[in-house]
Amino acid sequence: MFSSIRRINNMENVVVEGLDCLPAMNSLQKDSRRLVLKFEAVLDKSIDDLSRSFSLGDIVLKDKDESFGISNFQAFFMGYDMMNFEPQTFSIAISSLKSKGYNSDQCYFFRMAIPVERNFWIHEIHSYGIETDLGFYGSLLIPKYPKGEVHIYTVTDKVVEQQYMVIEPQYKVTEQELFDIQYSAAMAMGLITGVATFGEAYVLASEDLNFAKIKGCSYISMRESIKSQYHTFTTNMYSILMSLNIGTYNKYAIQQISEDGKTPNRGIVNWLEEPDYSPIFSKLYQYPEFARAAMILIDGTDKALDYQAAMYSVALETICTKLKSIYEMTFDGIIEKSVWTRTRKALVRMIKEKFSDAGINKKITDRFENGVNYLNNLSNSEKFRLTIDKTGLELSDLDLKVIDQRNRLLHGDLVEQTSEDSNPFDDMYFYSLALFTLCARILFKFFGYNGYIINNPVLMDRKPACDAQEPVLLKL
Repeated sequence: MFSSIRRINNMENVVVEGLDCLPAMNSLQKDSRRLVLKFEAVLDKSIDDLSRSFSLGDIVLKDKDESFGISNFQAFFMGYDMMNFEPQTFSIAISSLKSKGYNSDQCYFFRMAIPVERNFWIHEIHSYGIETDLGFYGSLLIPKYPKGEVHIYTVTDKVVEQQYMVIEPQYKVTEQELFDIQYSAAMAMGLITGVATFGEAYVLASEDLNFAKIKGCSYISMRESIKSQYHTFTTNMYSILMSLNIGTYNKYAIQQISEDGKTPNRGIVNWLEEPDYSPIFSKLYQYPEFARAAMILIDGTDKALDYQAAMYSVALETICTKLKSIYEMTFDGIIEKSVWTRTRKALVRMIKEKFSDAGINKKITDRFENGVNYLNNLSNSEKFRLTIDKTGLELSDLDLKVIDQRNRLLHGDLVEQTSEDSNPFDDMYFYSLALFTLCARILFKFFGYNGYIINNPVLMDRKPACDAQEPVLLKL
């Protein structure tokens, strides 16, 4: 694997097919989250025309005995010195490259390697040792997906001192299925550890699980990795205790995790074991809507508070809408059906009579008549509460207040003051933290997790949550 990655990152004397203006020999080098094809030439009309193209078309790179394809819109011309008519270096950025050795639509055993700075899950998730053709490593996770196990572990290429997170389904998949697994794994890791790993990926395909013979390899640039500023899960009670000790309103919560206020009690939150984390991975894979909501939660933490609260309101709506579909829920009206039928007829009759007497035209009359149909419907907040109840999650009075604010946040209104002396910043910060935590609790409860989730409003010393004496760790 390492030799294939190093080869992609640095190819000398590459022959390019599909771009006639390029010299016979070029070089392919690794840049930040992309590959760069470089060549020396004198600026002429053909190069100038190429630089103005929105698409460079399909390109083939030949390096020794192997060919790599670059699809249309996966390469673009980078800047150059327009007034320099001497030989200069031109660059073409490449976001995706694939060897001609395998077909993306066919099923293979795949091994995806994503560069990472370090292993970031060993403190939160119980991992195992694994012996592979790459060596022995002690960071193995084995989430169970609908079709089988997926191995996730970290390895290090000691030649270049680069660590990789490896995602390796133990069954054959298409390339698209592989990336769906990667996305769900990134979202699961993001929810659990606060780090969702993307950046770039190297993919190896093989006909056998041991990767004795590589069928082909590819490279793809992805969005930047995400490091969440808010967290849902931790085994590090020292960090929780430190935050409580420097707080103003949340010191009461120290008693939940420490008897003396200096040393955390042992065994409050332990590693996530496979039965805990497998459903998180697999259900994020099964239900893309939940993965999308997880992305909103994780990616929204570094946005301005005005955006955060609105984004988390969207996440809440996404989660509840999907849960309603999964549970096949329907909602009765506020008034019993037979009573409402009689009442509706009377209301419609009254509208027609009064509007006719007032000379109001039929178009407006019909509009008011149609509006009567919605008077007996539950509000969205009420529907959300009933939907969340189906997961078994208990909602506090503060949770219900947060849910009620969702509509105002979505429409750009200012939220209700949380107290007489609060300011808009305090209010938005509280609702952002509360919505983030509520969404995470709903997801984890649906995933079947029954342990503790961080109560971010308490951890961040937000007065409304502390006035309610909420715990810093919420039991699901």
